[in-house]
Amino acid sequence: AQADIPVASSNVIEDKTLADAETKRANEPKSCPQQAVANLEMKLCNAEEEKFKIKKELEYLLEKHSVLEMDFLKEKKEKVLPHQDHYKSLQEKHKQDLEDMRKAGHEALTIIVEEFKALLQSTVQQQEAAIEKQYILAIEKHSHKCEELLDAQHQRLLDILEAEKEVLSEKIEEALMQQSQKHQEVLDKCLDEERQRSKEALAAAAKAEKEVVQEAVLKAVEEERRNMEKIHAEERKLWEAECDSHKEKIAQAVSEAMQEQRKQNEEIVKEALMEEQKRSEKAIEEAVKRTREELMEYIKEQKRV
Repeated sequence: AQADIPVASSNVIEDKTLADAETKRANEPKSCPQQAVANLEMKLCNAEEEKFKIKKELEYLLEKHSVLEMDFLKEKKEKVLPHQDHYKSLQEKHKQDLEDMRKAGHEALTIIVEEFKALLQSTVQQQEAAIEKQYILAIEKHSHKCEELLDAQHQRLLDILEAEKEVLSEKIEEALMQQSQKHQEVLDKCLDEERQRSKEALAAAAKAEKEVVQEAVLKAVEEERRNMEKIHAEERKLWEAECDSHKEKIAQAVSEAMQEQRKQNEEIVKEALMEEQKRSEKAIEEAVKRTREELMEYIKEQKRV
């Protein structure tokens, strides 16, 4: 009866632990995976503490068994001592009787006494063997009961942890899906904004390049016009000076010079236009490339986040 008290208290502690675990799981916020992880870690610590308590209770039971063993042996020893004393007194008495019988010449009685002595010794040995067997059976029964209790407690803790693990896994998966959806929405919005900014930047760059090219062409045309006016003025002076003697020759030379100059001016303007167009195309291409690189870098950063 004394050995059953720790087992009952262990069952009460076990039921209380299970009830606390179920209460905490019911009160746990469903929208907070971090809190669930913390709760699971706390429950693991509680399981370790419960295991430590069970170990302490087992040590207490073993110590109790040792005390019971000592009490049991002491009690049996106290019960055996009167038999041993009685046996010794009988031996002394039988020795005396045997001595008397020997003196009286009753040899047949000696045989009876020896048989009785052997019978008493056998009875004592049987009692000791029975006591030892009962003690061993009691120890084995109690040890088996402790092992069953530990196995049941361990299995219940494993079931609780498995259930908490499944609940936590579902919550984490749901939170990850929500977070992924939010990130996708933010990424789509940023991509749309970046496309709009790139489009506006390309339009502004193209417009600026067009204005630069137009301005350069106008400047080149104006410069060419001034040069032509200057050349015409100089040629006119030469022509007026030598008009009388070399009118036809001068006219032909002036015409050839004007054609040559016009051709050179056209080539210069053409080269300037082509150069400006190349610079404009290169600037637009670099702007597009730079915008694309910035967009790809922004997408990579969003993916890393």
